[in-house]
Formats: sequence, C-alpha cells, structure tokens
Amino acid sequence: MSVPRPGIVSAGRYRQRMKRKILISLLGYLLGVINNFWIIGLLGFQKLPFYPIWNVIIERTFSILCSITLVWFFCPKALRFFNLKIISGRRSVTIFVSLFICLPPIFQLNTHGTSVVTFAQSYIFALFIGLDEEIFDRGFVFGLFNYSSNFITASISSFLFGIEHFGNFLWGHQSFSFTLGQVLGAASFGFVMAGLMVYSGSIFPSIFLHGFVDFPMQFESKLTYLTSVSGKADWFGIFVDCGINVVLGATLLYLSSSINSTNCKVFER
Repeated sequence: MSVPRPGIVSAGRYRQRMKRKILISLLGYLLGVINNFWIIGLLGFQKLPFYPIWNVIIERTFSILCSITLVWFFCPKALRFFNLKIISGRRSVTIFVSLFICLPPIFQLNTHGTSVVTFAQSYIFALFIGLDEEIFDRGFVFGLFNYSSNFITASISSFLFGIEHFGNFLWGHQSFSFTLGQVLGAASFGFVMAGLMVYSGSIFPSIFLHGFVDFPMQFESKLTYLTSVSGKADWFGIFVDCGINVVLGATLLYLSSSINSTNCKVFER
C-alpha cells in the first residue's frame, strides 16, 4: 500500500478544494453585485440635502467602504495592492502606459468657459467613479478569483467588469448596439487596468487613470450624451481600442511574470 508523501495533494482533494474556492468566489461576487448595484441604490443617497454631484460622491464613498470590507472578508491577500508605492524599477513603464491611455481623451476636452471650481469638481466626481469601480472590480473581484494565473484572473475580472455595464441597456436608456460596444470596451479597459495593477504592485495607478479616462465625459452636454448612447456603436473605434488595451494588458502581465520569475531564479542561486 503506497503512502502519499507529505505536501502532495491527491487529484480528488485538489478538485474538491477548487470547487470550494469557485463556489465561495461566485457567492462572494453575487453578494458584492447585490450590495453595489441594488442595496446601495435603495438607501436614498440621492435624497440628501446637498448638490447632486456631492450626493453621488457620498454614495460612491459608502460603496468604496463596502468593497474594502468585502476584500478584507473574502480575499484579504488582495490588500497587498492597496498601497501607494509602485514596485521599484517599474515606475517608468507604469507612467508611460498611464499617459498613453489617458492623454488622448484629455486632449479632446472642451473646457471653454468652465470655471476652476467646476473643473475641479468634475475631476473629483470622475475620480470617485474610478475609486469605486477599481476597488470593487480590480480589488475585490480580482482578489476573489485570484487562485490561478494572473492572466486568467485578469480575464475573468475584466469579463465581469464588462458584463456589469450591460445594465445600462436594461435601465439606462441606451441602445443595444451602444451598450454592446460599451461592454466590450469596458472589458478590454478592465484587462489593461488589471495588468497595470499587477505590474505596478498598486491599485492606485489604475484608480487615477480610470478617473482621467472618465473625466472628459463630465463635460458632455445632456443632448450630446443622449444622442450618443441612443445611437449605434462606433465598431471600428471600439475594436481598435480593444486591441490596444488587450495588447497592453497582456504585455504588462507578461512583464510582471517574467520579472518575478527572473527574481526567483536569482534568489535560488
């Protein structure tokens, strides 16, 4: 009768562990979605006696605190990304990728006649969108499913991030074509954000970058916005953006794993 060696897990026990992890991850994600997309909306933050923009910021802040609590409870290892310090030797690439993504939409800003106060409020509003979505999707969801390779985890979290935007078709008065394009764009954007987080070792570059990407939308007129979301998607532009985001995200994940592998070999020597 053969005796299993210490540290060796049988295939059956490994499958059981994986099933348990997947079940916990799915239940955790379902709890997070119900909380962020339903329960928080029922708490009535929009009825607070402040300007609408500040009511939204307060609501987003509460959502952020809920997401951090979920990270702490379900996947505390993901808290390693909640630091401001970028891994030594990776700052230049992190800054280059961030500027490459955020500068084009910023250069298209039409801020003529906009006051400094309005300008600042608009970025703060966009930044809180970045904080909320990045902490939930890159902090919580990425950490929740991070029991495989970072590439697979980034793919899962970005896929779910894209699907979450489908609610804009159901409740946001958007056309199906525009929403489908938005889902694909959000998924690819989530992929490069996950790659940036893993490569830099910090979630904060992704947060600030997300805020800068959403910043120009704060200056669209209501008519321009409604015309855009009710029309057809710009499929050529979407596929170009998706391709760039996927290549950038995959490159960052590859560089991260390659550098980590090299460091391990040097350490073993």
